[in-house]
Amino acid sequence: MQVLSYKHPDVDKHFSNGAFVVHKTNRAFSSIALDHVHEQVNALVKGQGGVVGLTENPATLRRWMVAGPELSRMVEEFEGSFTVSEERDHHEQKPGVQSTFLKDVVNTVSCFEELGNPFTEESENLMAIHTKDIMDDSVCQRKIH
Repeated sequence: MQVLSYKHPDVDKHFSNGAFVVHKTNRAFSSIALDHVHEQVNALVKGQGGVVGLTENPATLRRWMVAGPELSRMVEEFEGSFTVSEERDHHEQKPGVQSTFLKDVVNTVSCFEELGNPFTEESENLMAIHTKDIMDDSVCQRKIH
């Protein structure tokens, strides 16, 4: 990736223009990776029953690969005809969620400034990140099932 801009400038340009993600809405930061979109399309077309034995028959699999994306588009178009707004509301972009997130970030930074960065800690002891209290040996030996 470091040499992409001068070894393959055409590919670099596509990446810079966002060609490696899909924009399902016009909202900022709502893009998703292509493989994630394929998984969503597969899940949408399969429905709740699943597609048992699809990969065992090459002809059936080929039909699925060709028709799947179009079926997904048609289902989304149909479902979209019942919604009031074309944009889907993402909970991360609501003011209350943004305010809570900002408060959490400020608290985390404040804790790092007060106690130091826990990721640079070189002690072999298990300690609580937010207090630097060293855990008792019985806690360290407890097995999680």
